[in-house]
Amino acid sequence: MKLENIRDELLAIVGEYEYGIAPGSTRVCSIDETRGTGQVELELLEGAVVVVEVSDRGFQIISAKPAVPPGHNKSSVLSVDSPSWDGVQAVVGHPFETMESLLMAASPKFRGNFQGQLFAKLVELKRDGDNDKEEEEEEDVMV
Repeated sequence: MKLENIRDELLAIVGEYEYGIAPGSTRVCSIDETRGTGQVELELLEGAVVVVEVSDRGFQIISAKPAVPPGHNKSSVLSVDSPSWDGVQAVVGHPFETMESLLMAASPKFRGNFQGQLFAKLVELKRDGDNDKEEEEEEDVMV
């Protein structure tokens, strides 16, 4: 992947997925100009910190660990025995075509938020379409 595209993708990840990842948890880790790859670290809503590599192969979680929030001890973090952790571990090393598909596979909470965002957009589009239709009907009546 071209370097400009890698930078754009990494910046998009940092800015576009706030509704489905832990707030303020995303940071660009590296950009490798010679390989045309980059890495971004983020925290899933389930409490796992993952590093995602972006390359011409797609998006791939290359490492995952339980997050330890500031002021908390390790006993209050995501358990490595939990189904959420199993879901994250199941996708480590698997490439995905889009960041959305990676996050939906790794994070049920992201998937729920994504579906909620999509539903809200569809409702808005329908409402806008209904308003346009009403305006057209009013114009027809006036003519």
